[in-house]
Amino acid sequence: MITTERLVLRPPATSDRDAVFAYASDSQVMQYLSRVPTTDPADSAAFLQRCLRVWESGEAYVWAITLPDGSLIGMIEGQPSKHGFELSYGLNRVAWGNGYMTEALQAIVGWALSEPEVYRVWAYVNVGNVVSQRVLEKA
Repeated sequence: MITTERLVLRPPATSDRDAVFAYASDSQVMQYLSRVPTTDPADSAAFLQRCLRVWESGEAYVWAITLPDGSLIGMIEGQPSKHGFELSYGLNRVAWGNGYMTEALQAIVGWALSEPEVYRVWAYVNVGNVVSQRVLEKA
């Protein structure tokens, strides 16, 4: 678990299904991601099972971005590779414009770079997603 000034970043739980579905079914949130919006909460449950599996195996690390009251507002995934860490993320539209993703990414980048085998951290962004480009610049 990683705590910032306004957020708690924690491993996901199966009980997060409805909160994940809330943003994963939103076409505006999913617009620039590699997945299409989901129409079935079971897809979110399967996603969470995958998150737990890859965390345990060390294949990837997924953090639920939560407010201090426990409300899940998004997710960040980091995939380790040789000497690096690739990030991807999504945030519920109701949380946009508050600096939450920048704050969460800064914390994850700091964590990743504190690992002795990590020399670089990166993320890809769609050229049309100017807001996400700005988030990455700030992070």
